[in-house]
Amino acid sequence: MGELAEVSGMANASLSRTVDALEDTACAFRLPTVTDRRRITVHVSDRGRDKLARIRQIVVAWEQTLQQRLDQMPQQPFLKPPTSPRGR
Repeated sequence: MGELAEVSGMANASLSRTVDALEDTACAFRLPTVTDRRRITVHVSDRGRDKLARIRQIVVAWEQTLQQRLDQMPQQPFLKPPTSPRGR
C-alpha cells in the first residue's frame, strides 16, 4: 500500500479509503504477497477492469466531443493585446 500511495501521490489514509471503497464494490481486492505475507498487494478484479474500460470510453467520447466543439468555435485569442494609456 505504501508503494501504491507513493506512485499515486495519495496520502496513505486516502488511499486506504479508496481501496476500501473499491473492495466494497468488488472492483479490487487485497491479497498478501507470496514472499512476505505481511505485505499486501492490491489487484483489480474483472468487474473493476470492465468499469475502467467503460470509464475510458466515456472519457474518450467526452474529449472527442470537446475537441469538435472547440474546432467549431471561431478562433479568438484568449488575451486581448494591451492598449496603451490614453489611447496612444
